[in-house]
Amino acid sequence: MLSFNLLTNQSFQEYVRAPRRTGFIWLLHHIPKTAGSSIIRELQICLAPYRNIHSKYHVNEGNDEQQRKRDRLLLEAVDAFLQEHASVHYRSASGHLNLSHLRAIRAALPHAQFFTILRDPVKRVISDFRYCRTPKHPPHKDFIERYPTIKDYVLAPESQDKMWNYVTEGEFVPDEEGLNKIFDRYAFIGTLEELTLCFEFFTALTGCPKTPAFKRNQTQSTDDNIVSESAETIELIRANNGKDIIFYDEVSSRLARIRGHMQSYVDRRRSMFAGEQPEVTTPSQ
Repeated sequence: MLSFNLLTNQSFQEYVRAPRRTGFIWLLHHIPKTAGSSIIRELQICLAPYRNIHSKYHVNEGNDEQQRKRDRLLLEAVDAFLQEHASVHYRSASGHLNLSHLRAIRAALPHAQFFTILRDPVKRVISDFRYCRTPKHPPHKDFIERYPTIKDYVLAPESQDKMWNYVTEGEFVPDEEGLNKIFDRYAFIGTLEELTLCFEFFTALTGCPKTPAFKRNQTQSTDDNIVSESAETIELIRANNGKDIIFYDEVSSRLARIRGHMQSYVDRRRSMFAGEQPEVTTPSQ
């Protein structure tokens, strides 16, 4: 089984040479306001057939009853996906899933490869706040009433450390042991800030590297979602998202250490598919 730990902290060469099991599926664990929508468009092209695992039930932030109902509906959607997969044989899928959903998928598909994308925590919180105050977010009026300002949102516990909570549901903290548990669970973790190389590397693992044609989902600017990215706002977000900052910084640091190896691997795979004979180098790690 591939893991982010194997890639970044053990053996790069073993990772890229790991046997690929027939019929395995790549599943994007889509954390809100990272890069999921852009990647989904690419998965539909390069790893078809693709399936979006979702529920049309929208939840107001901080409403536990609605959240529980959404989780139940998503579990039903996971069950439907697994039944379809038996005949369709999906190569990729994604969803705003929680840990119980991932466990259900893992139990049914032991060789499913989970991956996710992180984003600078400050920018992600601001983007999340702005998006949820637009008509594209169905309960946006309730959101605006509940969180009149970004300060109100940042101070609300349900808004804090969303990336870390998405992958752990609060089971453990981002100390060395906790981080390693996550890095063993996910086959790959990228960042929005290195999205092009991350996607090229990811597609190199599955075939020919593809340079993505990402179309950024620009949140509509309205009178209701103007945010001043002042030093005070940035510090407030950082002070209330400490777990996300530790998580993001560790992933970014690990990716930086192997960035050259990732680029070399992408170049070699691209040359191979182009019929060239690249110079073979063996990065040490």
